[in-house]
Amino acid sequence: MAFVSEKREALMLLEDIENGITRGSDTGYRLDNCDPALVYFILTWLRHRYAKDPANGAGVLGRIVEITGGHNSVTANMNLGKKDPIVEWFEEAHDYTEFSSQAFIDLVVEKLES
Repeated sequence: MAFVSEKREALMLLEDIENGITRGSDTGYRLDNCDPALVYFILTWLRHRYAKDPANGAGVLGRIVEITGGHNSVTANMNLGKKDPIVEWFEEAHDYTEFSSQAFIDLVVEKLES
């Protein structure tokens, strides 16, 4: 299995946002050190996953607002990442909601790192 540590770090970041493990500012700093496409992928996957989840959506989406509102660099990285050809490939070929967090991270990190 290739890129094990990269996948583990990306999944941990996604799950930290999803579960509210770390504060928004701490997560923002972690996102500042990520590939812009990965930032876009993680936050977009969470948005798609929780947009229609009344029980958990407010918490997850609120954390995303806190992260992007408090760190303009995260928003800038998302905008930059959205233009990445890998994002275009993914969005043409797949739907965010068809993947579990693990499967999603495995796919996108593999593509980004190869």
